[in-house]
Amino acid sequence: MTKSRIKTIMARGLNHHVGALWFMIPVFIPIMLQAEPRKIKHISELNEILSQNLSKAHFGFRQFSWQEVHQSSILDVKSCKECNLGNYRIRSGGVGRSIAIQIPHRYSDLMTFPIGYRLCQMLDVQACGFNTSHRRSFDFAHHELSPFQDFTKALLSHDPDMLIVQIHGFRQSKRNTDFRPETHIILSGGAKKEAWWIEKGLKMINLHRDPRIKIFGRDTSELGGTTNKQNVLMRALGKGRFLHIELSFTYRQRLLYDARELFKLKQIIHAMEDTTKNPQVHSSRRAL
Repeated sequence: MTKSRIKTIMARGLNHHVGALWFMIPVFIPIMLQAEPRKIKHISELNEILSQNLSKAHFGFRQFSWQEVHQSSILDVKSCKECNLGNYRIRSGGVGRSIAIQIPHRYSDLMTFPIGYRLCQMLDVQACGFNTSHRRSFDFAHHELSPFQDFTKALLSHDPDMLIVQIHGFRQSKRNTDFRPETHIILSGGAKKEAWWIEKGLKMINLHRDPRIKIFGRDTSELGGTTNKQNVLMRALGKGRFLHIELSFTYRQRLLYDARELFKLKQIIHAMEDTTKNPQVHSSRRAL
């Protein structure tokens, strides 16, 4: 093979790869331009960041466009390794729904982290929080000094009607009562008397008769999150609403690959937020 032929082949190959890279530039630019996560050492730093960056342009239940939603930016906040203050994603500017998601047991309730992270993206929530230690050493949902207490207070001071969603996992083999094999979702408002607005939300999306979904206080007396510290705090403050979601192990596995089921979970959370259109929800919450 002549030298000129070799040069021609090399030139063609280079042009091919340069062309491929050209089309990949839009993909890599956002990654390269993504800001470094903010590192925090004290809970006061998290409170300051939340107060400064939570979306100020909240429009309640108004229908908003894709462009409006994505004008916002996402701020990542991470705890220093020795601090154990949790990791957070905060929507700054733009439009977000009146929802926050908390994942307090990512290391014991397996797969709740990727499920929660994906829901944070799908739901356009105001903020998401993820624990940074195993519940055996420090339980973010049941410890008096949990950073999620400050996180919850900051969210409610920004929006007193915020729906705070916690996602947990359960195994049917460890339950005291007999759950049917098809039970995969248990929804709770943090108290048995809260079952009515959860049932109302399910009716809005025609899932109130789904045999896989159980409501605490109506179908079961287990896994209601009644002693959850964030739930207790919200009741004491008389602000917001607490939605405790328990997912079976097999259903968590399915949510990782089944987009339709993940969309259904998104629908459930949206429906629970939409029940705040009924003023009786707020009056009943503040009366407790």
